[in-house]
Amino acid sequence: MSEAVVQWLGEINRLKQQLATTQQELQTSQQNEAGWRQRYTEEAQQRRTEVRLAKDQLEQMQMTLRSLEQGSKLGMNSEADLAAMGQEIMAIADIDLLKERLISTSQECNQVTQALQKEREAHEQTRKSLTSVINDTIEQLSKLKKES
Repeated sequence: MSEAVVQWLGEINRLKQQLATTQQELQTSQQNEAGWRQRYTEEAQQRRTEVRLAKDQLEQMQMTLRSLEQGSKLGMNSEADLAAMGQEIMAIADIDLLKERLISTSQECNQVTQALQKEREAHEQTRKSLTSVINDTIEQLSKLKKES
């Protein structure tokens, strides 16, 4: 019986050692998993940032294109001018240079828009003045006809 007990004790010790080894392997695997999860999270965040920046850049280019198209609709630019501007924009490889160009173009667009608005206001004022003068003239003619 003592030999059986010794054998059982040896088996228990071996199983304890195997359990400790398995627990150590589990802990190592969990640490590796946490490391990989962190790397995945960082990579995903980086990709989201890159996508957001690319989306912003695309929106800026679309705004530039729309403003160029509006200028074309207003008759300010010929097709050759628009084609040249499109080639110039595509030739700019440096994002900072493109941003500077976009800012200067936006400022120029704002100035032209303000000048157009002032011209419209002046036109409206002239129209009101002429309408007023015509009304006054009609009233005076009506008075003269009544007096005659």
